[in-house]
Amino acid sequence: MNTAVKSLAVRSLVVRYVAGLAIIAILSLAVYFSFHDLLEAGQATAATVNISGRQRMLTQKAALLSLQLMNTADSARRTVLRGELHRTVLQLHEAHHALLHGNPGLGLTGDLSPEVRAMFLEPPLKIEETLIIYLQAVTELANAPDGDLRAQDYRLEKIAAMAAVFVENMNDVVGRIQAESEAREQKMKSMAAVALSVMLFVLVLEYLFIFQPAARTIRSEAERLAVANAELMRLSGVDGLTGIANRRLFDDFFSGEWKRAIRAEQPLTVIMADVDHFKLYNDNYGHRAGDECLRKVAAAMGGVVKRTTDLLARYGGEEFVVVLAATDAAGAITVAVRLLSAVEEMKIPHAASPVAPVVTISLGVATVWPRPGDEPHEVVARADTALYQAKKHGRNRVVIAHGSAETNRGRENDGQG
Repeated sequence: MNTAVKSLAVRSLVVRYVAGLAIIAILSLAVYFSFHDLLEAGQATAATVNISGRQRMLTQKAALLSLQLMNTADSARRTVLRGELHRTVLQLHEAHHALLHGNPGLGLTGDLSPEVRAMFLEPPLKIEETLIIYLQAVTELANAPDGDLRAQDYRLEKIAAMAAVFVENMNDVVGRIQAESEAREQKMKSMAAVALSVMLFVLVLEYLFIFQPAARTIRSEAERLAVANAELMRLSGVDGLTGIANRRLFDDFFSGEWKRAIRAEQPLTVIMADVDHFKLYNDNYGHRAGDECLRKVAAAMGGVVKRTTDLLARYGGEEFVVVLAATDAAGAITVAVRLLSAVEEMKIPHAASPVAPVVTISLGVATVWPRPGDEPHEVVARADTALYQAKKHGRNRVVIAHGSAETNRGRENDGQG
């Protein structure tokens, strides 16, 4: 009888022991896959926030191009602006479609929450409807004959107003997406806390020595999640192709530097750079080679822009932007010429370029002493206009925004600066 009782007791202990291990195993797997799902969701969130930022940038760019189209009397310039407007409209269409329906190449799943999807498709925001109307207005303006274009046109006011509404609505979308990501992360953390508590309780009942390997696994996964979250935060401000700052980080950085320059009463310089005849490069060598070319150009420019107070960012496509803090016009020209030389000295073959047998860049430089009430976007627009002049006058050169000083490598060597 005693033997039978002992046998039953041992069997009961074994059953409880195995059951405890099974619970621990199940809970460990649940926590592991929860963290794995959270990591994937975090990556999708970062990609969604990035494409949303691109939508806002393109919307503002379309409004700016519309303003420039209305206010220029140069027929050739209008032709360029019309083409750029059409490309911007197409890019906005593509970004919107990728956001709603997914794009694996951009890391977008299209798996938006019902609440976020409703913001796009249902009242009161109806963002998709607003975007469609906005793009129709921009397209109509881009297709309007020259005689129908004039400053202070009511269509321009409509485009500007709709752009502001769309950007504000997209800010709401990004805020909602980030809030959902934080809530999902908090929920996963709560689930992990409960799971750990249950595991600890079971392990206390069945000897603490079983707990150690499980605890190490959970701790390792928690650390991996922390590292992944930190990397996601870093990547949210990094251009995926070139590894330098992206447009979103540039906007944040430039806004802060503008305010700092006002407080310190110091100059601020913006340099816009564009790879010369990059479309011909892509057509001749292929898009994969084009991507590698952009990476090399970014690396060469990064070797010049070294100060921690400065920033090199990819502005879009083959266009780059440099922000130089506390730098006057003379210093800006020095840096711009170094950027020009750094790219050309890489000697990346460009057989299709009518400018040079190697890859070159054109640069526009604008330096200001910001004052309260000034608009920061104006210096960017001035640098962009100078860049346009550099390309118009032969490329592979630096043009200063005010138009009274122009330099390229040839002039520098001739002592004309």
